[in-house]
Amino acid sequence: HLIRDYRTTQPIRHDGRLLGHIEIVWINDNLYVHIATALFLALLGKILHYNFQLRANSRTLARNNLALQQSEQRLLESEDHLRRITESLGEGLLITDPDDVVLYANTRLTEMTGFTLGDLLGRPAYELLLPPEAHTLMRLRNRARNRDISEQYEIEILDKNGQPFWTHIHATPFRNNTGEIVGVAEHLAKEARI
Repeated sequence: HLIRDYRTTQPIRHDGRLLGHIEIVWINDNLYVHIATALFLALLGKILHYNFQLRANSRTLARNNLALQQSEQRLLESEDHLRRITESLGEGLLITDPDDVVLYANTRLTEMTGFTLGDLLGRPAYELLLPPEAHTLMRLRNRARNRDISEQYEIEILDKNGQPFWTHIHATPFRNNTGEIVGVAEHLAKEARI
């Protein structure tokens, strides 16, 4: 018996990229043709299914990416809005960590004290703004705020040149987005004394 075979190779492409080849072999009997054709059609069906799924996922990713970009833009606008609010306050605003290390100070506070933002950030506020004899009392006050106690008081603080001036301070615990106390927020208003 003579064996007649016929081979054909079909490239499988997706978006112009070659994924592989399917080879179909006919050997003397149509049965192989039917089996090969059935396998080919099943594989082609899977490829088309994954192709449609990939396109749907690509559209979903594109929508999600657009939504993420829009969310990031809204966040930046919100941060900018908050920054403009804190910068336009008539009072000094100081945010410190639980050890009174300065995390943020607005422009009004730097104007009141003469310290630059660079002078303040990363340094304990009481070391810069209070005379040494007041350091212990301020550390006690900060511990109280770390236990969720707010207070208002008047105190004499020092500017960058060591000149004292009176301020009214409203100090409250500063919380993160889960409500955990992570520092202190202080509003400082300069007072005129006679």
